[in-house]
Amino acid sequence: MSSLSTPVARSALTSWVVATMLLATSASSAQMDPGAVADVIEIGAGVGGFGGSLEPGDGFGAAVATLGDLNGDGTVDIAFGAPGDDDGGPQFGAVWILFMAPDGTVAGEQKISASAGGFGGSLINNGAFGDALGAPGDIDGDGIDDLVVGNPRDAAG
Repeated sequence: MSSLSTPVARSALTSWVVATMLLATSASSAQMDPGAVADVIEIGAGVGGFGGSLEPGDGFGAAVATLGDLNGDGTVDIAFGAPGDDDGGPQFGAVWILFMAPDGTVAGEQKISASAGGFGGSLINNGAFGDALGAPGDIDGDGIDDLVVGNPRDAAG
């Protein structure tokens, strides 16, 4: 089984639903069609194990990328963009790295923004950091999957 994220049911505080999809057939999956939804878990402010602080307008989940198993627990981890987050200034944006539990809930999280997570770049007002995410694999060869984050309204792109 693999976990995929889908913006099926966002609330005012922008929660996401993680649907565990059955992607391959096997003896244990005989009762389900391949690709069928096996389970649904909502992730958001105080929901699904997520302990981070979200505010209306953060845009949590505007972009989503799977990152591989970053913390070595055997479960794929996920990045969620929040381009409207106000850490550091109005709508500077942020990215949440969600360390997932095997049951599809959040086991832990790390925020990356102008004031959290050790981000060394500069962000601007209304820059929308986290508006787009990409997971190209291990670009730099250090054995850890990398993450590409869009900051579309920054003059540098």
